[in-house]
Amino acid sequence: MKIGIFDSGIGGLSLLKEYRKEYPKNEYLYFGDNIHAPFGEKTKEELLTYAKRAIAFFEQKQVDKIVFACGTISSTIFGELKASVPIFSILEPTIQKLNQQEKKNLVLLATENTVKSTYFDQHLSFLSLQKIACSSFVPLLEKREKENLEQEIQKYCLKINQEKCDTVILGCTHYSFLKEKIKEHLKPEIEVVDLAEEFVKVHPLQESKEGFTLYFSKINQELKENIEDILGENSTKKLHLFD
Repeated sequence: MKIGIFDSGIGGLSLLKEYRKEYPKNEYLYFGDNIHAPFGEKTKEELLTYAKRAIAFFEQKQVDKIVFACGTISSTIFGELKASVPIFSILEPTIQKLNQQEKKNLVLLATENTVKSTYFDQHLSFLSLQKIACSSFVPLLEKREKENLEQEIQKYCLKINQEKCDTVILGCTHYSFLKEKIKEHLKPEIEVVDLAEEFVKVHPLQESKEGFTLYFSKINQELKENIEDILGENSTKKLHLFD
């Protein structure tokens, strides 16, 4: 099975990493549109343009299904997208999990667009939900500004620890890379829910050809270092410029 994964930058690599851990003998095609990142403050029209371009690219590459590993797109315009192959939102498995659990006091950490959307409010209507926009996380991650990122994590976790909260939702796949750091600064009883982990749990794959290819719309040294940190040494040999 050939899977296309799309995100604004390196965030969706959290899904790719999780899938390769569980299903190594599968073919993955990744497109990170980092020249337009972050998506969190883009207009609806811009998001539609980026998403439709990604669909056309994956269709040309003849993938079997497409996963939008972007919380922003999944919470805002996903319902308006169409493709010749099945397409999936990264958010659906997390919504299912949260509606089935006993914990009721949720805090969503997400991008500005996701926080402004009503997606989580509509799908978690019987739960207590607080939404916090963490607009700084994505650019700091992409630029590898670890010290500033640590300060931002501490700031948001301090706020969460002062609230009535039993579950934190990482509403952007970029935030998956911050999961352990976030847990360090939260009260130990607070559960942290990761979009990538939840998606792989409910979307198993039929293994076939093994390998992955990475396409990004902008390539620089920071990207290369991020890819090697996430996917391992020599993974940049799989990297290509999307144009």
